[in-house]
Amino acid sequence: MKRMKIKFLIPVVAIALAFATSAFGTEDSEKVNKEGLMIGYVYQSQANPCDEQYVDCNIEGDYTCEYNNSPVFKDLSLNGTSCINELKRD
Repeated sequence: MKRMKIKFLIPVVAIALAFATSAFGTEDSEKVNKEGLMIGYVYQSQANPCDEQYVDCNIEGDYTCEYNNSPVFKDLSLNGTSCINELKRD
């Protein structure tokens, strides 16, 4: 009887572990809206250093991605006062 419980529990634990690793193991690297535009940060002014905008940019590309003639960045600094990691476009 004890052996049957163990034989039943091993696959159940394996399936639960697989679900847990797939659910928490993936990372959303970019935030994208339903139109396929990703969130970028555009420097506006000292009062509003990095304004969040949906832009048609990529992480890789040949040219600097711009929004209203300002470069677009992927991330904010830790304190949120500056934009870092420029986005690109093809």
